Amino acid sequence: MKDTAEPKGGKIVVEPVEELDFAEDPAEALLILLNITHFRFTGIPTNLPLNILSGIAILCDQYDCVHLVKPWLSQWLANENSEWKSTDPTPTRLVFGARPAPPAPPAPPREKWLFIAWVFGREQVLKDLASLLVREISTYSKGTCAALAGNHGPMPPGIIESILVCRRVTIARLLAITAKCVSPFTDDPNDILCLYMNGTCDATTYGSLLRGLDIAKVNPKMNAEEYHNSVKTLSQGLSNLVIHVHPPNYGSYVAQDHSNCFTTDIKKEVEAVIAGIGDPVLEDHYFHMRVQQAKLRGML
Repeated sequence: MKDTAEPKGGKIVVEPVEELDFAEDPAEALLILLNITHFRFTGIPTNLPLNILSGIAILCDQYDCVHLVKPWLSQWLANENSEWKSTDPTPTRLVFGARPAPPAPPAPPREKWLFIAWVFGREQVLKDLASLLVREISTYSKGTCAALAGNHGPMPPGIIESILVCRRVTIARLLAITAKCVSPFTDDPNDILCLYMNGTCDATTYGSLLRGLDIAKVNPKMNAEEYHNSVKTLSQGLSNLVIHVHPPNYGSYVAQDHSNCFTTDIKKEVEAVIAGIGDPVLEDHYFHMRVQQAKLRGML
């Protein structure tokens, strides 16, 4: 605390003034905000790298000063709808007879955009990125996710948990498709499913189904918590399944066309599950972003 002297009735009264400690704040982002507050506008960049933009978002949230950046925000966020989609580092180029060029530094993690969008009231960016992460993240054996770990900076409250819940629900629905396909063959081993009571047809269908699931690294008995690859990987693996049935037999008294012995359209059911993925952005997130929008408009 710092003391200030103020004359009152001929006497000097010392009143405490809070002293802010910026030691832990991101330096470049802090300098930009200080230049704004001191009207040094010529030093304000119109384009910001993601790490500095993230730092400004952190400070705007920490000090509740998002209104300060309104004149520059549209320029800083000019590429907001595409920048978070372009996060892969440039691949190393190999030249024959020469040393390989050093790898490009890794691109800043796109997950930083979750907090940026939340602070600056960018509803569509938060929704699109969170929904993309539902489809693309993988988990470890304990259900944790490296892509959403704390090393990417602060996150909107509850967004990580919501993304993981949406992912788990989606995987459970996809695995239910495989269980529905497999269970008729296993519920009663003596039951023949072929329309023409041909056990060879059942063996062909069941065998190709299990083989396809094995290639997709899916155990028909596993639950959503046991599957650690992404929703995208699982949905593509299931959509690519090729189920074989017994070849048609037209030489018998009754023509046997086995194409209807397995009628589940796995690809169509997978597409329906993916289309039905819920929104991981919670109502609290939308409310906060609308408050931020109001602050930027000078209404709060």
